Amino acid sequence: MPAATCPPPATAPSARAYRPRRPAASLLHEVVRTNLETRLAGAAARDEYGRGVPLHVEAALRKPREPS
Repeated sequence: MPAATCPPPATAPSARAYRPRRPAASLLHEVVRTNLETRLAGAAARDEYGRGVPLHVEAALRKPREPS
């Protein structure tokens, strides 16, 4: 019994140049940066114990942004 063969791929994917992302230039980054203090204060006010967001989350949000 002959072995089954697979047809060759139609075309190989084309190589693209790498384009680094710039998260600091995004709208989401701008909104978080602009409203961070208000959102953290609101989270603490809504929390039953006044803690707000976990400290590691707050630290990550406050981390200085990388230069774009």
